[in-house]
Amino acid sequence: LKDRLAIQAKINAAYRVGHVDNHIADICEQLNKAHLLDSNMLIIGTNALHVYEAMAGVRFQTDILATTDIDLLWNHTSKLSLISSTELQPEELIGLLRHADKSFETVQNQPFRAVSKTGYMVDLIRQMPDPPWTEEPDRFFENDLIATDIWNMKWFISAPKITRPVIAMNGRVFMMTVPDPRAFVMFKWWLSQ
Repeated sequence: LKDRLAIQAKINAAYRVGHVDNHIADICEQLNKAHLLDSNMLIIGTNALHVYEAMAGVRFQTDILATTDIDLLWNHTSKLSLISSTELQPEELIGLLRHADKSFETVQNQPFRAVSKTGYMVDLIRQMPDPPWTEEPDRFFENDLIATDIWNMKWFISAPKITRPVIAMNGRVFMMTVPDPRAFVMFKWWLSQ
């Protein structure tokens, strides 16, 4: 299957089937390997439109999809306990990003953001605690990205999650998890008001 996917990626690239930025593919692959994107993390914002394209069988104009960042919504309230006979080595989010691109660094005055040398940004977002002074996790590990609080992310967190294969510019097929498009529309409508 891996060989077949490699051949198909070349065909996809030759026919220009995919148009998702390769940075997004690299990041999503690392998050999927760590089982974050399928459990308590979502892609929100402009990049979610790639999955909605695949769902509807359409292609949006490239100017609608133009962005140099990816927004990761972290459901920090989900709990997971593991029992294992081997010692697990969990990795920081910034470490996962560095597997995708070694140049990712945390921005000093914006600890929720990592930026690569090419200028590609990754933002970690969480639902603002209610009440705001509640002590809740804001990062995976001590020296990791610190999630920024945004109000009304609960619409995305409580919405059904949709995971679909999408195709990068280099032809590679990868999985993206996004909120239901109805939640996306409701949030954008609320934001516009």
